[in-house]
Amino acid sequence: MKRELILDCVLNEFAAYGIKRVSLDDIAQKMHISKKTIYDLFRNKEELLQAAVEYKFGKFIEELTLLSEKYTDILSLLIYSSVEGFKCFSAICPAFYEDLRGYPVSMAYLDSVKNYLSDNMHKRFQDGIEEGYIREDTDCKIIGRLVRAQVLSMKDEGEDKYTPAQVCFYSMVTILGGACTEKGRAVLDEITKKGI
Repeated sequence: MKRELILDCVLNEFAAYGIKRVSLDDIAQKMHISKKTIYDLFRNKEELLQAAVEYKFGKFIEELTLLSEKYTDILSLLIYSSVEGFKCFSAICPAFYEDLRGYPVSMAYLDSVKNYLSDNMHKRFQDGIEEGYIREDTDCKIIGRLVRAQVLSMKDEGEDKYTPAQVCFYSMVTILGGACTEKGRAVLDEITKKGI
């Protein structure tokens, strides 16, 4: 249990301030534990980072799996998976990604997570096309880029009225509206009524 609490704290701190700006002393102080307690569990900062990244993003992938069980229609699954992804990744500051370059094992792991998410999203779009909800000429990469750009644009503009998750939800609904078939738009209308 203590290990998981440390991993949660570590990734929250790294995500907020960057890896280089957070020391193990900072983590120990924040958790009200000794630095020795951290070293009893992890040999060094790199091992701690790797464990934290695997823990956090492993939990995130588990959450996406649970969404697959919760939502039976492909459009809800696409939208709510995207929302969860933006909630997870938008909480990470740019310094974290810059600093991560110095940790190739953790960087490779995070890249594998991003590739998994991209492949998974592409498969879901293909399922949506095959099930007749999404038009065949839809390019899921373009939709992903449009949604990402919209969320980042609003975040950069300091728009605090909506959370990144809300912006993602409404961007996905709006953009998918143009990519859906008539059958898909009917489902999309129901999703919009439910909201985020």
